[in-house]
Amino acid sequence: MAEWRLLFAPPGCYLQRLSTELADQVNVNVSAQNIHEAAKGAFTGEISCAMALDCGAKYTILGHSERRHVFGEGNKQIGAKTAAALTAGLIVIACIGEKEEERETGKTMDVCTEQLIAFKDNISDWSKVVIAYE
Repeated sequence: MAEWRLLFAPPGCYLQRLSTELADQVNVNVSAQNIHEAAKGAFTGEISCAMALDCGAKYTILGHSERRHVFGEGNKQIGAKTAAALTAGLIVIACIGEKEEERETGKTMDVCTEQLIAFKDNISDWSKVVIAYE
């Protein structure tokens, strides 16, 4: 039988509580919704990899469409976040996907390939990565 996992990605302020509540559950994990790529420094409102791990997260979501299109994160920054997360010991949920207008103009493959390359360039162990097309 294939291994399965259930993953919850609550807002950062609930990571530790949910992680504690689910600690005894088999195949149930908690993910940060995002991390900052710097290990140290003054980044108000951001969560570092160490903070996510301290709160019980085993995963982090990177490259989510809201982070790309609302907060302006580009492939270079997402690549840096990927490297930081993997180095810290988090499993990365690598989000890729195109906007509606990109899909309608036939650019889906180009956009997704470019996004995947940004991840690929920062990954040496693919067993620590889950790709999510959104």
